Amino acid sequence: MSIEFQILGRPFEDNALLVTVNPGESRHYILFDCGETCLLPVKPSIIMDIDHLCFSHFHLDHIAGFDRFLRMNYNRLSEPVMVWGPVNTIDVMHHRLQGVTWDLVEDASGEWILFAMNEGSVQSVQLFTAEEFKRIHPLEDYAYDFTVFDHEFYVIQACILSHRTPSVAYRITEPRRLNINVEALESAGMKSGPWLEKVKDLSLANSHIVEIESQEYSLGDLRSRLLVENDGVSIAYVTDCRYEDQSIRRLIEMVQGCDILVCESTYAVEDEDLAVQNYHLTTHQAARIAGEAGVGKLVLHHFSDRYQSDGAEFLLEQAREIFPETVLPENWLSF
Repeated sequence: MSIEFQILGRPFEDNALLVTVNPGESRHYILFDCGETCLLPVKPSIIMDIDHLCFSHFHLDHIAGFDRFLRMNYNRLSEPVMVWGPVNTIDVMHHRLQGVTWDLVEDASGEWILFAMNEGSVQSVQLFTAEEFKRIHPLEDYAYDFTVFDHEFYVIQACILSHRTPSVAYRITEPRRLNINVEALESAGMKSGPWLEKVKDLSLANSHIVEIESQEYSLGDLRSRLLVENDGVSIAYVTDCRYEDQSIRRLIEMVQGCDILVCESTYAVEDEDLAVQNYHLTTHQAARIAGEAGVGKLVLHHFSDRYQSDGAEFLLEQAREIFPETVLPENWLSF
């Protein structure tokens, strides 16, 4: 699997999700939310390489760790810092960036791009470190239906949920990829080698000839025998939302067939009245979403500290009553 993930933060504390897309020749990091202390275990070199910072919303437990990210990235030299979030993203982030005195940055070359998502449309702006982040430079708005960013190695999708304030759910998906069928390779009695890259390189014509152990084959013949096309791995991030019919139906549509669903389950099933009141999900509601969407695995996070004495396993077992393929984050097992 070329997508890896890590739940940041401890159980019953602020949580975030760090996703690594590793297609082989490069690594791409996407961070979802930035709660207090969440970035402390992350290497500075990784923080400075985060391609996208994707906020669900801006309640304090989801943005309290942002200053660490800002300190390491305010003048990133390689690529623009790209920040995503709900409709108030530009206002919130502009105020956060203006909360620092920038009097030594006139020669800086840092660039930030902010994306504010409303239902069906994205507003984007540009800010520059050398301008002390004072001026907002509008970029072109665009419409979207789930997909907000299309990269060579991954696609970012989003939908708006209700947490009294808008809360954004995200999905990262690899594009469909071509792989070599190892069993077919062994059945043909062929040994792997650099020639396999030519088989996968569709810019080369089917008529192109390659030599394998003194025998000549056309790429078309080899492709028909050895190539298989697989769906890319996908992971979704859901937090802070109420179980409302319209928005949840939209969420289920977006995460349909996802390999991994990282989903909040703030409340136990017996406290559903609190979940409704505070715009959160229960364990059973998170499990129902996973089941209806047909995901491969449900990973729970973002628990209310009212259950700290019961332990995270208490909430896990409740979710497994509805969706057996539910787990806790691996790095939580020691707590």
